[in-house]
Amino acid sequence: MEKLDSEGSPGNFITKIRALPREELIMVLRRRRQYQPEAAAEAVKEALRRGIIRQEEDLNSPEFDEPVSKFTFFPCPESEKGKDKLFRSLLRVVMIVGAIPVIYGVMKLLVLKYAEGAGLVSLGVVWAAMAWLIMERHEKRLLMPMFILALLSVIYAVRILYFFKYLKLIDVLVPVVLYGVIFYFLLFILSLFRKKECAWSKG
Repeated sequence: MEKLDSEGSPGNFITKIRALPREELIMVLRRRRQYQPEAAAEAVKEALRRGIIRQEEDLNSPEFDEPVSKFTFFPCPESEKGKDKLFRSLLRVVMIVGAIPVIYGVMKLLVLKYAEGAGLVSLGVVWAAMAWLIMERHEKRLLMPMFILALLSVIYAVRILYFFKYLKLIDVLVPVVLYGVIFYFLLFILSLFRKKECAWSKG
């Protein structure tokens, strides 16, 4: 949410408040005690003008209580715009991960391991394509195949590590961290989908 500041040129924060979508204006009202008195007062005026509240006393209703901060493994912005930005950022990272099996597959092809190389290249391309479809078309059903592909690649990685003659800590640590991030991001994306569905059901 854009910062509201009563300092600077006159009317600056007023312009920002008047440009806020309904959802973000309601959030400002809920957090009105955190803002400058002038900004909070202007937010109340704007809410009255739009008919969000009929009188200032309506702010005493539970709907406008300040939200209680709770610990969560998947923190995200409360505005839909913020959620969408986070959603797309996570999926861009997930999409880029698809380059890893592609590069590794090309290396296998160069040493004439065609079946393994082609499989890895295909995995990377399919992975990136599914991430793109989820990002652009919100294809939630593709998340499960991505989880399955990630699990299959874990099995493949464990198989490779098993045949290492001299296994070092870093050889284990890097894939563990990488897969940890991948699964966390996939779960985060699933969490964002569920929050969107919850908002739709309320709306």
